[in-house]
Amino acid sequence: MSGNAPSKEAYLFFERNDGVLQEFAKQHNLMVESFYRNQPVWRFMFRRWDGGIGHTDLHWEPGGNVFVTGNLHFDDFARLVRQIRSSAPIEISPKDVDSIMGALESTLAQLLLWPRDASFKTVSMPADLWPPHIRERLQSSMERLPTAKL
Repeated sequence: MSGNAPSKEAYLFFERNDGVLQEFAKQHNLMVESFYRNQPVWRFMFRRWDGGIGHTDLHWEPGGNVFVTGNLHFDDFARLVRQIRSSAPIEISPKDVDSIMGALESTLAQLLLWPRDASFKTVSMPADLWPPHIRERLQSSMERLPTAKL
């Protein structure tokens, strides 16, 4: 949630936890994007069995605050709408690997088990921001995401 580029401390945090984070991704069939958009965030992306697209993010904030968030969405490109739902952030100790992994595991499980119902917020995707070639490229990239497993 930070707009800051990764600091030295953020790099050290993720380097120190690289092995367990990579194992988490492998175990659950997730695609990892380290330092997502040049931010102090590691994103674990996936496709859900019913077509939803999700990600669990591990954030490093200045001062050493660490937390996990998650989002799941379903896109309807024909109607230009997205149904989206976000998990509540879980703040964790940056020095406790068990709490980091527990937060990642519980957030991922939540995203994979949410029923597709009215609890999802529906938002419009403006046609001028989603021209056909952008929609096709996005849909193609989403189809290449691995299907996550618990």
